[in-house]
Amino acid sequence: MLKKILLGFAGLLILLIVALGVLIARFDPNQYKDTITGIVKEKKQRTLKIDGDMKLSLWPKLGLDLGRVSLSEHASEKLFASVDQAHLSVAVWPLLRSEVVIDQIVLDGLKASLVRDKEGHLNTDDLAAGNDTKAADKNKAAEPSGSKAAKFDVAGIRIDNANVSYLDEGSGKRYAISKLSLRTGKISAGQPVDLDLKADIESSEPKAAVNLALKGTLQADPATRKYGVNKLDLSLTGTAADIRNLKLIARGDALFDQPGQRIETRDFTLSASGSQGEQSFEMELAAPKLAIGPQGASGSPITGSAKLGGQGVNLKFNASPPTGNASAIRIAKLGLEFTQKQGERETSATFASAVNINLAGPVIDLPAMNLDIAIKDPALPKKSARIPLSGKVHADLGKQDISAALQGKFDDTSLRATLAVAGLKPPAIKLDINIDTLNVDQYLPPPSTKAGAPAAASGPEKPIDLSVLNGINVNASLHAGKLQVHNIKVSDLAVVARVAGGRLEVPSLSASLYQGTLKGSAVVSASHQFTTRQELSNIAIGPLMKDALDKDLIEGRGNVSLDLNTHGTTVSALKSALGGSASLKLRDGAIKGINLAQTLRDFKSKLGLQKNQAQGGDPNAKTDFSELSASFTISNGIASNRDLSAKSPFLRLTGAGEIDIGKDSMDYLAKAMVVNTTTGQDGKAMAQLKDVTVPVRIVGPFSKLAYEVQWAAITSDALKAGLLNRITGNKDAAPATPGASPEKPADKLRQQMKGLLGR
Repeated sequence: MLKKILLGFAGLLILLIVALGVLIARFDPNQYKDTITGIVKEKKQRTLKIDGDMKLSLWPKLGLDLGRVSLSEHASEKLFASVDQAHLSVAVWPLLRSEVVIDQIVLDGLKASLVRDKEGHLNTDDLAAGNDTKAADKNKAAEPSGSKAAKFDVAGIRIDNANVSYLDEGSGKRYAISKLSLRTGKISAGQPVDLDLKADIESSEPKAAVNLALKGTLQADPATRKYGVNKLDLSLTGTAADIRNLKLIARGDALFDQPGQRIETRDFTLSASGSQGEQSFEMELAAPKLAIGPQGASGSPITGSAKLGGQGVNLKFNASPPTGNASAIRIAKLGLEFTQKQGERETSATFASAVNINLAGPVIDLPAMNLDIAIKDPALPKKSARIPLSGKVHADLGKQDISAALQGKFDDTSLRATLAVAGLKPPAIKLDINIDTLNVDQYLPPPSTKAGAPAAASGPEKPIDLSVLNGINVNASLHAGKLQVHNIKVSDLAVVARVAGGRLEVPSLSASLYQGTLKGSAVVSASHQFTTRQELSNIAIGPLMKDALDKDLIEGRGNVSLDLNTHGTTVSALKSALGGSASLKLRDGAIKGINLAQTLRDFKSKLGLQKNQAQGGDPNAKTDFSELSASFTISNGIASNRDLSAKSPFLRLTGAGEIDIGKDSMDYLAKAMVVNTTTGQDGKAMAQLKDVTVPVRIVGPFSKLAYEVQWAAITSDALKAGLLNRITGNKDAAPATPGASPEKPADKLRQQMKGLLGR
């Protein structure tokens, strides 16, 4: 009986198989083409064309093969996507166990054009619209509470010769992937998948055309938040931005366990080479073994190198194996070696510091760094120089989920804008730099100017680049025992500075210099706005001006106050836009270039002159003063003064005029008056000139000032003051009459002066 029953079932099964075969053989899915295209037209307002044959298989796999298929844009005949050949099959038996096992997905000749319009809508939005999410939620709620989610596996994906483009009409940016070839192994939730990918990638901004080749076993499990790659073999070649002949290669294993806060690498290497303009570069990084997690950190030394061909730069670095754990990683020594040879100049530098890293921050500390720079150059004043620096660095990168922040946000190449669109904040960096003695001028070759030529080079000025202020957040302090920069010498320098929001602020600046002290503040913005306030107390002004400006115009000691602002992208623009105020109060000094006392002593010999007399500045001449004060109002690079006051035992000096800072020139009228005299022959002559005002106009560029003594004005003042007889020494001389005695020299001089003055 059992045998008969089994034979009956076998016969029935054979009959079903035969019937299924007849059904498959006689069923033609192509007769439903019009029905399918009509549904798409009605539901999505798109034109679906099925040009190739459709083939359907039902056993042992439910499969569908398609020839050429194309789909239009919404409400348009314009082509949106097409495929030359497609295949999809699903195993039947697993379906009975609520398992979806896709045998393989095959796409050949895929073409698709994605477009985002100016309003931000994608040309695929309508395909996702209209889905009955409420019904899906209702069905999900109706499932038994103990039921399991259907298992979903794909045996593999194969894509050949695919081309996908993307256009953002709002920004005009274009991206394209062409010649895409993809092979995957089995894809199952939570399991690694083998991947083999090749593609050509182009973009309009940044401009790039690269070839990508990627092999490896990828692990990306959102449920456990574990991500990694084994046996990675990545290469990227081509042109990216302004980098030509780019070649980037990465190999090895890497794993990131987000919940466990664990990072691992094995046999990981990274190399890159290329050229930018006339410069070529090469770099390498090797991390043979590295493991960092809450339980501890271990590994092998990390090494690397870099070369810049056009600049002769070689850099090597090494880091000792890490210790500690993810909360406190410590690298006992990070070492850098730098060398550069350009022409006859050789520069070398060594850097060493311990490194503390807190990945939870993340925070990086360099608690005790030492930097030693050595320069050899025949053009240097001493042929060689050395710069030793020490200090501390603290960098707080902030708690940021970079993977979430970077979702589709690529719009600007500047650091600040990139961080902003990515939802990230700039890292907070704190620097504490100490310098014992540093003479920067020893490391700079002397300025080379041709004989007789101006020092400033001809041609357009190079703009000042302040873009580095964007996208950084730095707090810094600098301490220097002795420092010389551009011939200005200071000691006990202390600077506190911070950079944030595109602004460099120096709230505190103090130093000892030129027998006095300096205190002040300054602000510089990336928009090229500059402000500064400085108070110099008890300064020896002469040596300071000589060192800073190479001008020997004045000497003395006292106070200088500056409150300045300007804007511009070049040095000349900054000078021409300078505004604000300045004042100085000096004592026991002198004005260089002219001796007003000697000029007054020569007054008698000049009375006969009927025009002013100009003379160049005499470096050996000077006008002494016991005290001097002046204030300046500065606008558009012009410093105006109206209250010059200088005193000496014999003279009083006042003046008014303008200094053109942009042109390094001045036009100033100084007035000197004798208020006291000395004994002796010169004293008697000076006494005769008491209350006579001597106007002296100072004009020209600072490099060649001219002093014009206005003798006609002096003679006029003398006559008006009734000082003529006292000066000539002939108070009782009678007028000349016919037959009288010959005219005396004083009478003749008096007549000349009357003729000169029109009297």
